[in-house]
Amino acid sequence: MNRKNTFIILGLSLPILMIILIALTIYIPNLSYHPKFNFIYSLDRQYGAETYFVQNSQIAIVKANDPKTVPSQLFLYDMASNRSQAISFEQAGQVKLNPNPISPDGYQVEKGNSGGGVFPFLFMTEDRGNVYMNGHNASQKLNIGTYQNSYWGFHFIGWLMP
Repeated sequence: MNRKNTFIILGLSLPILMIILIALTIYIPNLSYHPKFNFIYSLDRQYGAETYFVQNSQIAIVKANDPKTVPSQLFLYDMASNRSQAISFEQAGQVKLNPNPISPDGYQVEKGNSGGGVFPFLFMTEDRGNVYMNGHNASQKLNIGTYQNSYWGFHFIGWLMP
């Protein structure tokens, strides 16, 4: 094989090698994505709804000032099934909660944001209605339906403790 053929083979194999490396850097972190702790969150339908928080490992509430305010809905997110289930305040009061934003196994629930990057008019993204589980160099979009991509809709309350 002469020198000319070596450069051609190298020139053609480098892009293929780069594609493989990029695919591996995307795929490998997701292999370690195994969050174990479920969590409780609320979805507000309007600004000024009641606020839920954790006090002494139990859920507590601050009622809205306006009686016409549409109440927030509580949900339990099951990480094993990747689904939410509506629960009542009484049901949420029967479990111990950890309000720390980072779970004991190192994951964090975060809301998406809206951003334009370097060219805001060309690459506008509207992601604030989505919620993600991030941790251990991996991220996954959660199946949480927010109300009309409401900015104030999703509120993390706490991790369920055993």
